[in-house]
Amino acid sequence: MKASKTILYSLVVGLGLSVLSGFIVGTYQGQVGNLCEKTDENPGGWCYESLKQAGYPFAYLRDSGVNSAVGSFGPEDEFRAWAFVADWAIYSAIVVGLLTIRKKYKN
Repeated sequence: MKASKTILYSLVVGLGLSVLSGFIVGTYQGQVGNLCEKTDENPGGWCYESLKQAGYPFAYLRDSGVNSAVGSFGPEDEFRAWAFVADWAIYSAIVVGLLTIRKKYKN
């Protein structure tokens, strides 16, 4: 396989793997409001809760507890483009590595 075809193939497969990694769901501590009790440690009265995040190894979709339904993803949630591009680059690099190893041991 030519180098340009290998790169194109790895970019397409890497994109698919990045999108599929959105089904890997984890959680993070996020702000869900400001009506909690004000204390010395929490003078703003912020409320925190475990919120969903999707993507692996970097979560590129995060549930926004401030302006959306908590616990579900929608268009109002935070899409982090840098994390999606990083996932895409990582998966593409893995595919290039696997194709290179396959080519080396195939001959």
